Amino acid sequence: MPVPVGPTPTTSLPITFARVPALEGEVEDVGQLQVLVPVSFASRALRLAIALPLLIFRPLILAGAWAVRGSTPPERRPGYVLTIRRADGGAEQARIEGELLGALPRRGDYVSLWGSRSYGVLVVREGYNHSVGGEIKLG
Repeated sequence: MPVPVGPTPTTSLPITFARVPALEGEVEDVGQLQVLVPVSFASRALRLAIALPLLIFRPLILAGAWAVRGSTPPERRPGYVLTIRRADGGAEQARIEGELLGALPRRGDYVSLWGSRSYGVLVVREGYNHSVGGEIKLG
């Protein structure tokens, strides 16, 4: 298996990415997944503010509406899992959660990624795709 080489001087990082990346290497695999969106506190508070007066003044209407409608399915958003082959030959995984605004890394692209580690996986906040010269941004 060939070991990926770093970016050439013509594909170096833009000045906005002047810090050391958390993970850098060639993309070996891209997988798509669905990530659960956490329910916000404001959303829960609004539901409770609407439900309490109904529960007090019209309990049968509230019980009937809940029985007919059922529970709300959890909201999901797209996500991607990347397997990155580092220059030293090791492999790591990176997870991109949310709407992707920039260049989606494809297999064989050389990328630099920034983010935080969670359970051994890099959760990407931003990145740069050297192969296409585009930023990887999340919305």
